[in-house]
Formats: sequence, structure tokens, C-alpha cells
Amino acid sequence: MEAWWSEDSDDDFRVQSQRARRREASVASTSTILPDTVDNDDYCEIIGEDAEPDILFSAEVIDLTKDDSETLIQPQRQNETRLNSVETQFGIVVKPGNFIQVKGTFLGELKINFIQVTTIIRNQKGETFIRGIPYTRLRNLKGKIKYRTNEVCMVLHTYKHANREPDPPILIDVKPERVVRWRTFILTNASYPAHSVDLGRYAHPFRSLEQQELLAEKFGVIVCRWRVSIIYSIDGRNRTKAEQEMIEHLRSSDVPDPKYRVPDEQNFEAWRGCRKRGGAWKAHFDSEKSLKVPVLRQPGQMYTLFDSFSGAGGVSRGAQDAGIKVRYALDKEPEV
Repeated sequence: MEAWWSEDSDDDFRVQSQRARRREASVASTSTILPDTVDNDDYCEIIGEDAEPDILFSAEVIDLTKDDSETLIQPQRQNETRLNSVETQFGIVVKPGNFIQVKGTFLGELKINFIQVTTIIRNQKGETFIRGIPYTRLRNLKGKIKYRTNEVCMVLHTYKHANREPDPPILIDVKPERVVRWRTFILTNASYPAHSVDLGRYAHPFRSLEQQELLAEKFGVIVCRWRVSIIYSIDGRNRTKAEQEMIEHLRSSDVPDPKYRVPDEQNFEAWRGCRKRGGAWKAHFDSEKSLKVPVLRQPGQMYTLFDSFSGAGGVSRGAQDAGIKVRYALDKEPEV
């Protein structure tokens, strides 16, 4: 039998954390979202990953009053020295701008699989840390986004202040021994499967599809199209609490490389269909003309509506009465 991979243990180590404190001024470091990635297939340490997904939302009802300050990492602290690079125990040289795979790294209960490196720092104790933007595989989001091989989600924690702009996203620290390897990374707002990992590259007569997917997870390109944003505020007792959590598809303004950027309108139309003057339902060729040109609505032509969280259907009924075609209406309650 072909010996095609090996496994090492992946003990769970929590990210170094400090209790978040009120900051008099924002000192958060900035970063370029898409780094100059390094891909070196001459070296690779294969690490066995947990099969069980970790939890982002532990219940259907999310407790937004929980104090999560223990998991937040200050983006920059006093008495730290910035380094140009750091070499891990396996000889991997990590620099700002690299995209790296990490093991045993968590942010709260959410497993972090990758980090986009923004800074290498050494603290007062002489300890060296790799600091950057965290990413998690989609399977760790408990079904909030459909899992696809090597598709990841950016994890952004942001402080909100009264009467001023929110701080830049908070970064996390990992020790160099947590680094597995460099990975090739693509940030895109294009819809799946554009730029996705090619499983055919790992095909072999003696490998199953599951084995091909596992190899792709270890060595294939990593693609991000999503971000989960957790917005924090500081209460009167100087405690942080999560006020809002949202999952968003990336927009064209989030993608610096034009090779991986598509117009937002292209994504909107792929999801909802093209917009037509006078309505997309039973539209006719005059609907393609400029908005400055008058158009007569044809018999049966209507605007369309998607009623999400429809409840008893009051919005849908009102839309129908107003002459709008209700294409879809949904609610999680089975009685609706």
C-alpha cells in the first residue's frame, strides 16, 4: 500500500492573551490584506488536523453579554521590539506579509488555521511572537457557510467607541513553534468556484476522493471570500462585550489584486438575477435600454421580491397587493 502521508500530534494550545484594557489612543497596526505570499514545496511538515469542527456560535441564541476580553490581543504594546523575520525550529523563515498555516491556535472557542503575518515582535521577556490577521476554515463555522475544500474565512475583532470611528481589527499572537508551513493565499470577492483549489492536481489511481481532499488541505492554495466580524464595546466597568456578529461576503474594495477582483454588481446579479427597468418578471427587450429612455411596462411585467424572515407573511401580502411578484419567502419556523 502506498504510504502517502504521515500524521503528527496536534495538541491544543490556546493563543497567548492579555486582559483588554481601555486605550487612550489607537495604536493598532495596519496591514495589506493580500501579502506577497511565499510557496516553497521543497519543505513541508504534515500535521494531522482535528476532524471535529470547533464552535463559533455555541447556541442558536447568541449570548452577546459574555465578557470575551480574555481572548482579545492588543495589536501593539509598549516595550516591544519589531523584528524583520523569525526562524522556526523547522527552519521556516517567517516575515511580515507571509501567509502561514498554524496548529493548536484558538481565538475563544474558534479554531484558527492560518495567519496573515503583519508583524514579528519580541517582548520585554525576550519572547518572540508572530502577529497577524487570523483565518479559520469554513468547517469551523458550524454550518454558517457551506464548507468547501481550502476555503477560509477572515476573523475580525473590532472595538467600537462612542462618537468616533472603530479601531482597526485586533490581531493575534502565536509562537514560532505553532507554525506549520507557508501557504499560497488568494483573497477574492469572486463567487465560488473561481480560483478554488484544483483537486485534480492531487488525483492518483490509488487515492480516493477523500485522500485527494486531504492532500489539497495540506498543500493546496487557500482562498478567502468571506469574513466574520465581531464588534466589541467597552462598558462602564471597563469590560469588553460583543455587541454584534456578522458574516459577510468580501466586496471588490476588500481585494487589492485586480486579478482576483470582480465588480460587485456581477456578484449581485449572479445571486438575485439581473435588474430590469419595469421589473425582471416577464421583462422585455425595452428593459435593457438606458434609464433615461421612457419604457412602458408590458402586461404581466413586475418587480420581484425575496421575503426573508417572512413571519406570518405580512410583507409578502402587501407586496402582492402592490403588484410585486413574490419569488421566495422563508422563515425558520416550520408552521409558517
